Amino acid sequence: MTYHLKVSNRFKRELKKLDKTDILKVKNALDNLLEDPFTENHDVIPIVDHKEPPMYRMRVGNYRIIYVVTGDDIKAGLIFDRKKGYKRYLPFEQYFS
Repeated sequence: MTYHLKVSNRFKRELKKLDKTDILKVKNALDNLLEDPFTENHDVIPIVDHKEPPMYRMRVGNYRIIYVVTGDDIKAGLIFDRKKGYKRYLPFEQYFS
């Protein structure tokens, strides 16, 4: 199955703030994610407290990407530095509207 990537405006803004090497790592990780968004080879885990639609976290170096998969679409809603922590960005749903 071929997946299509959509990114939120917030994701685009945060991505622009990263240095070039981190941007390349994120882009490579997103390209790999398009092949199979559920595999743990990309260091992907489901976010436990979120069932509909299922939400996932992917680790890329020191950054975390929060995304959802609906049908054949992957929507990356948020990217953040792990040092800032998850609670700062809760609830994640706000990044997917």
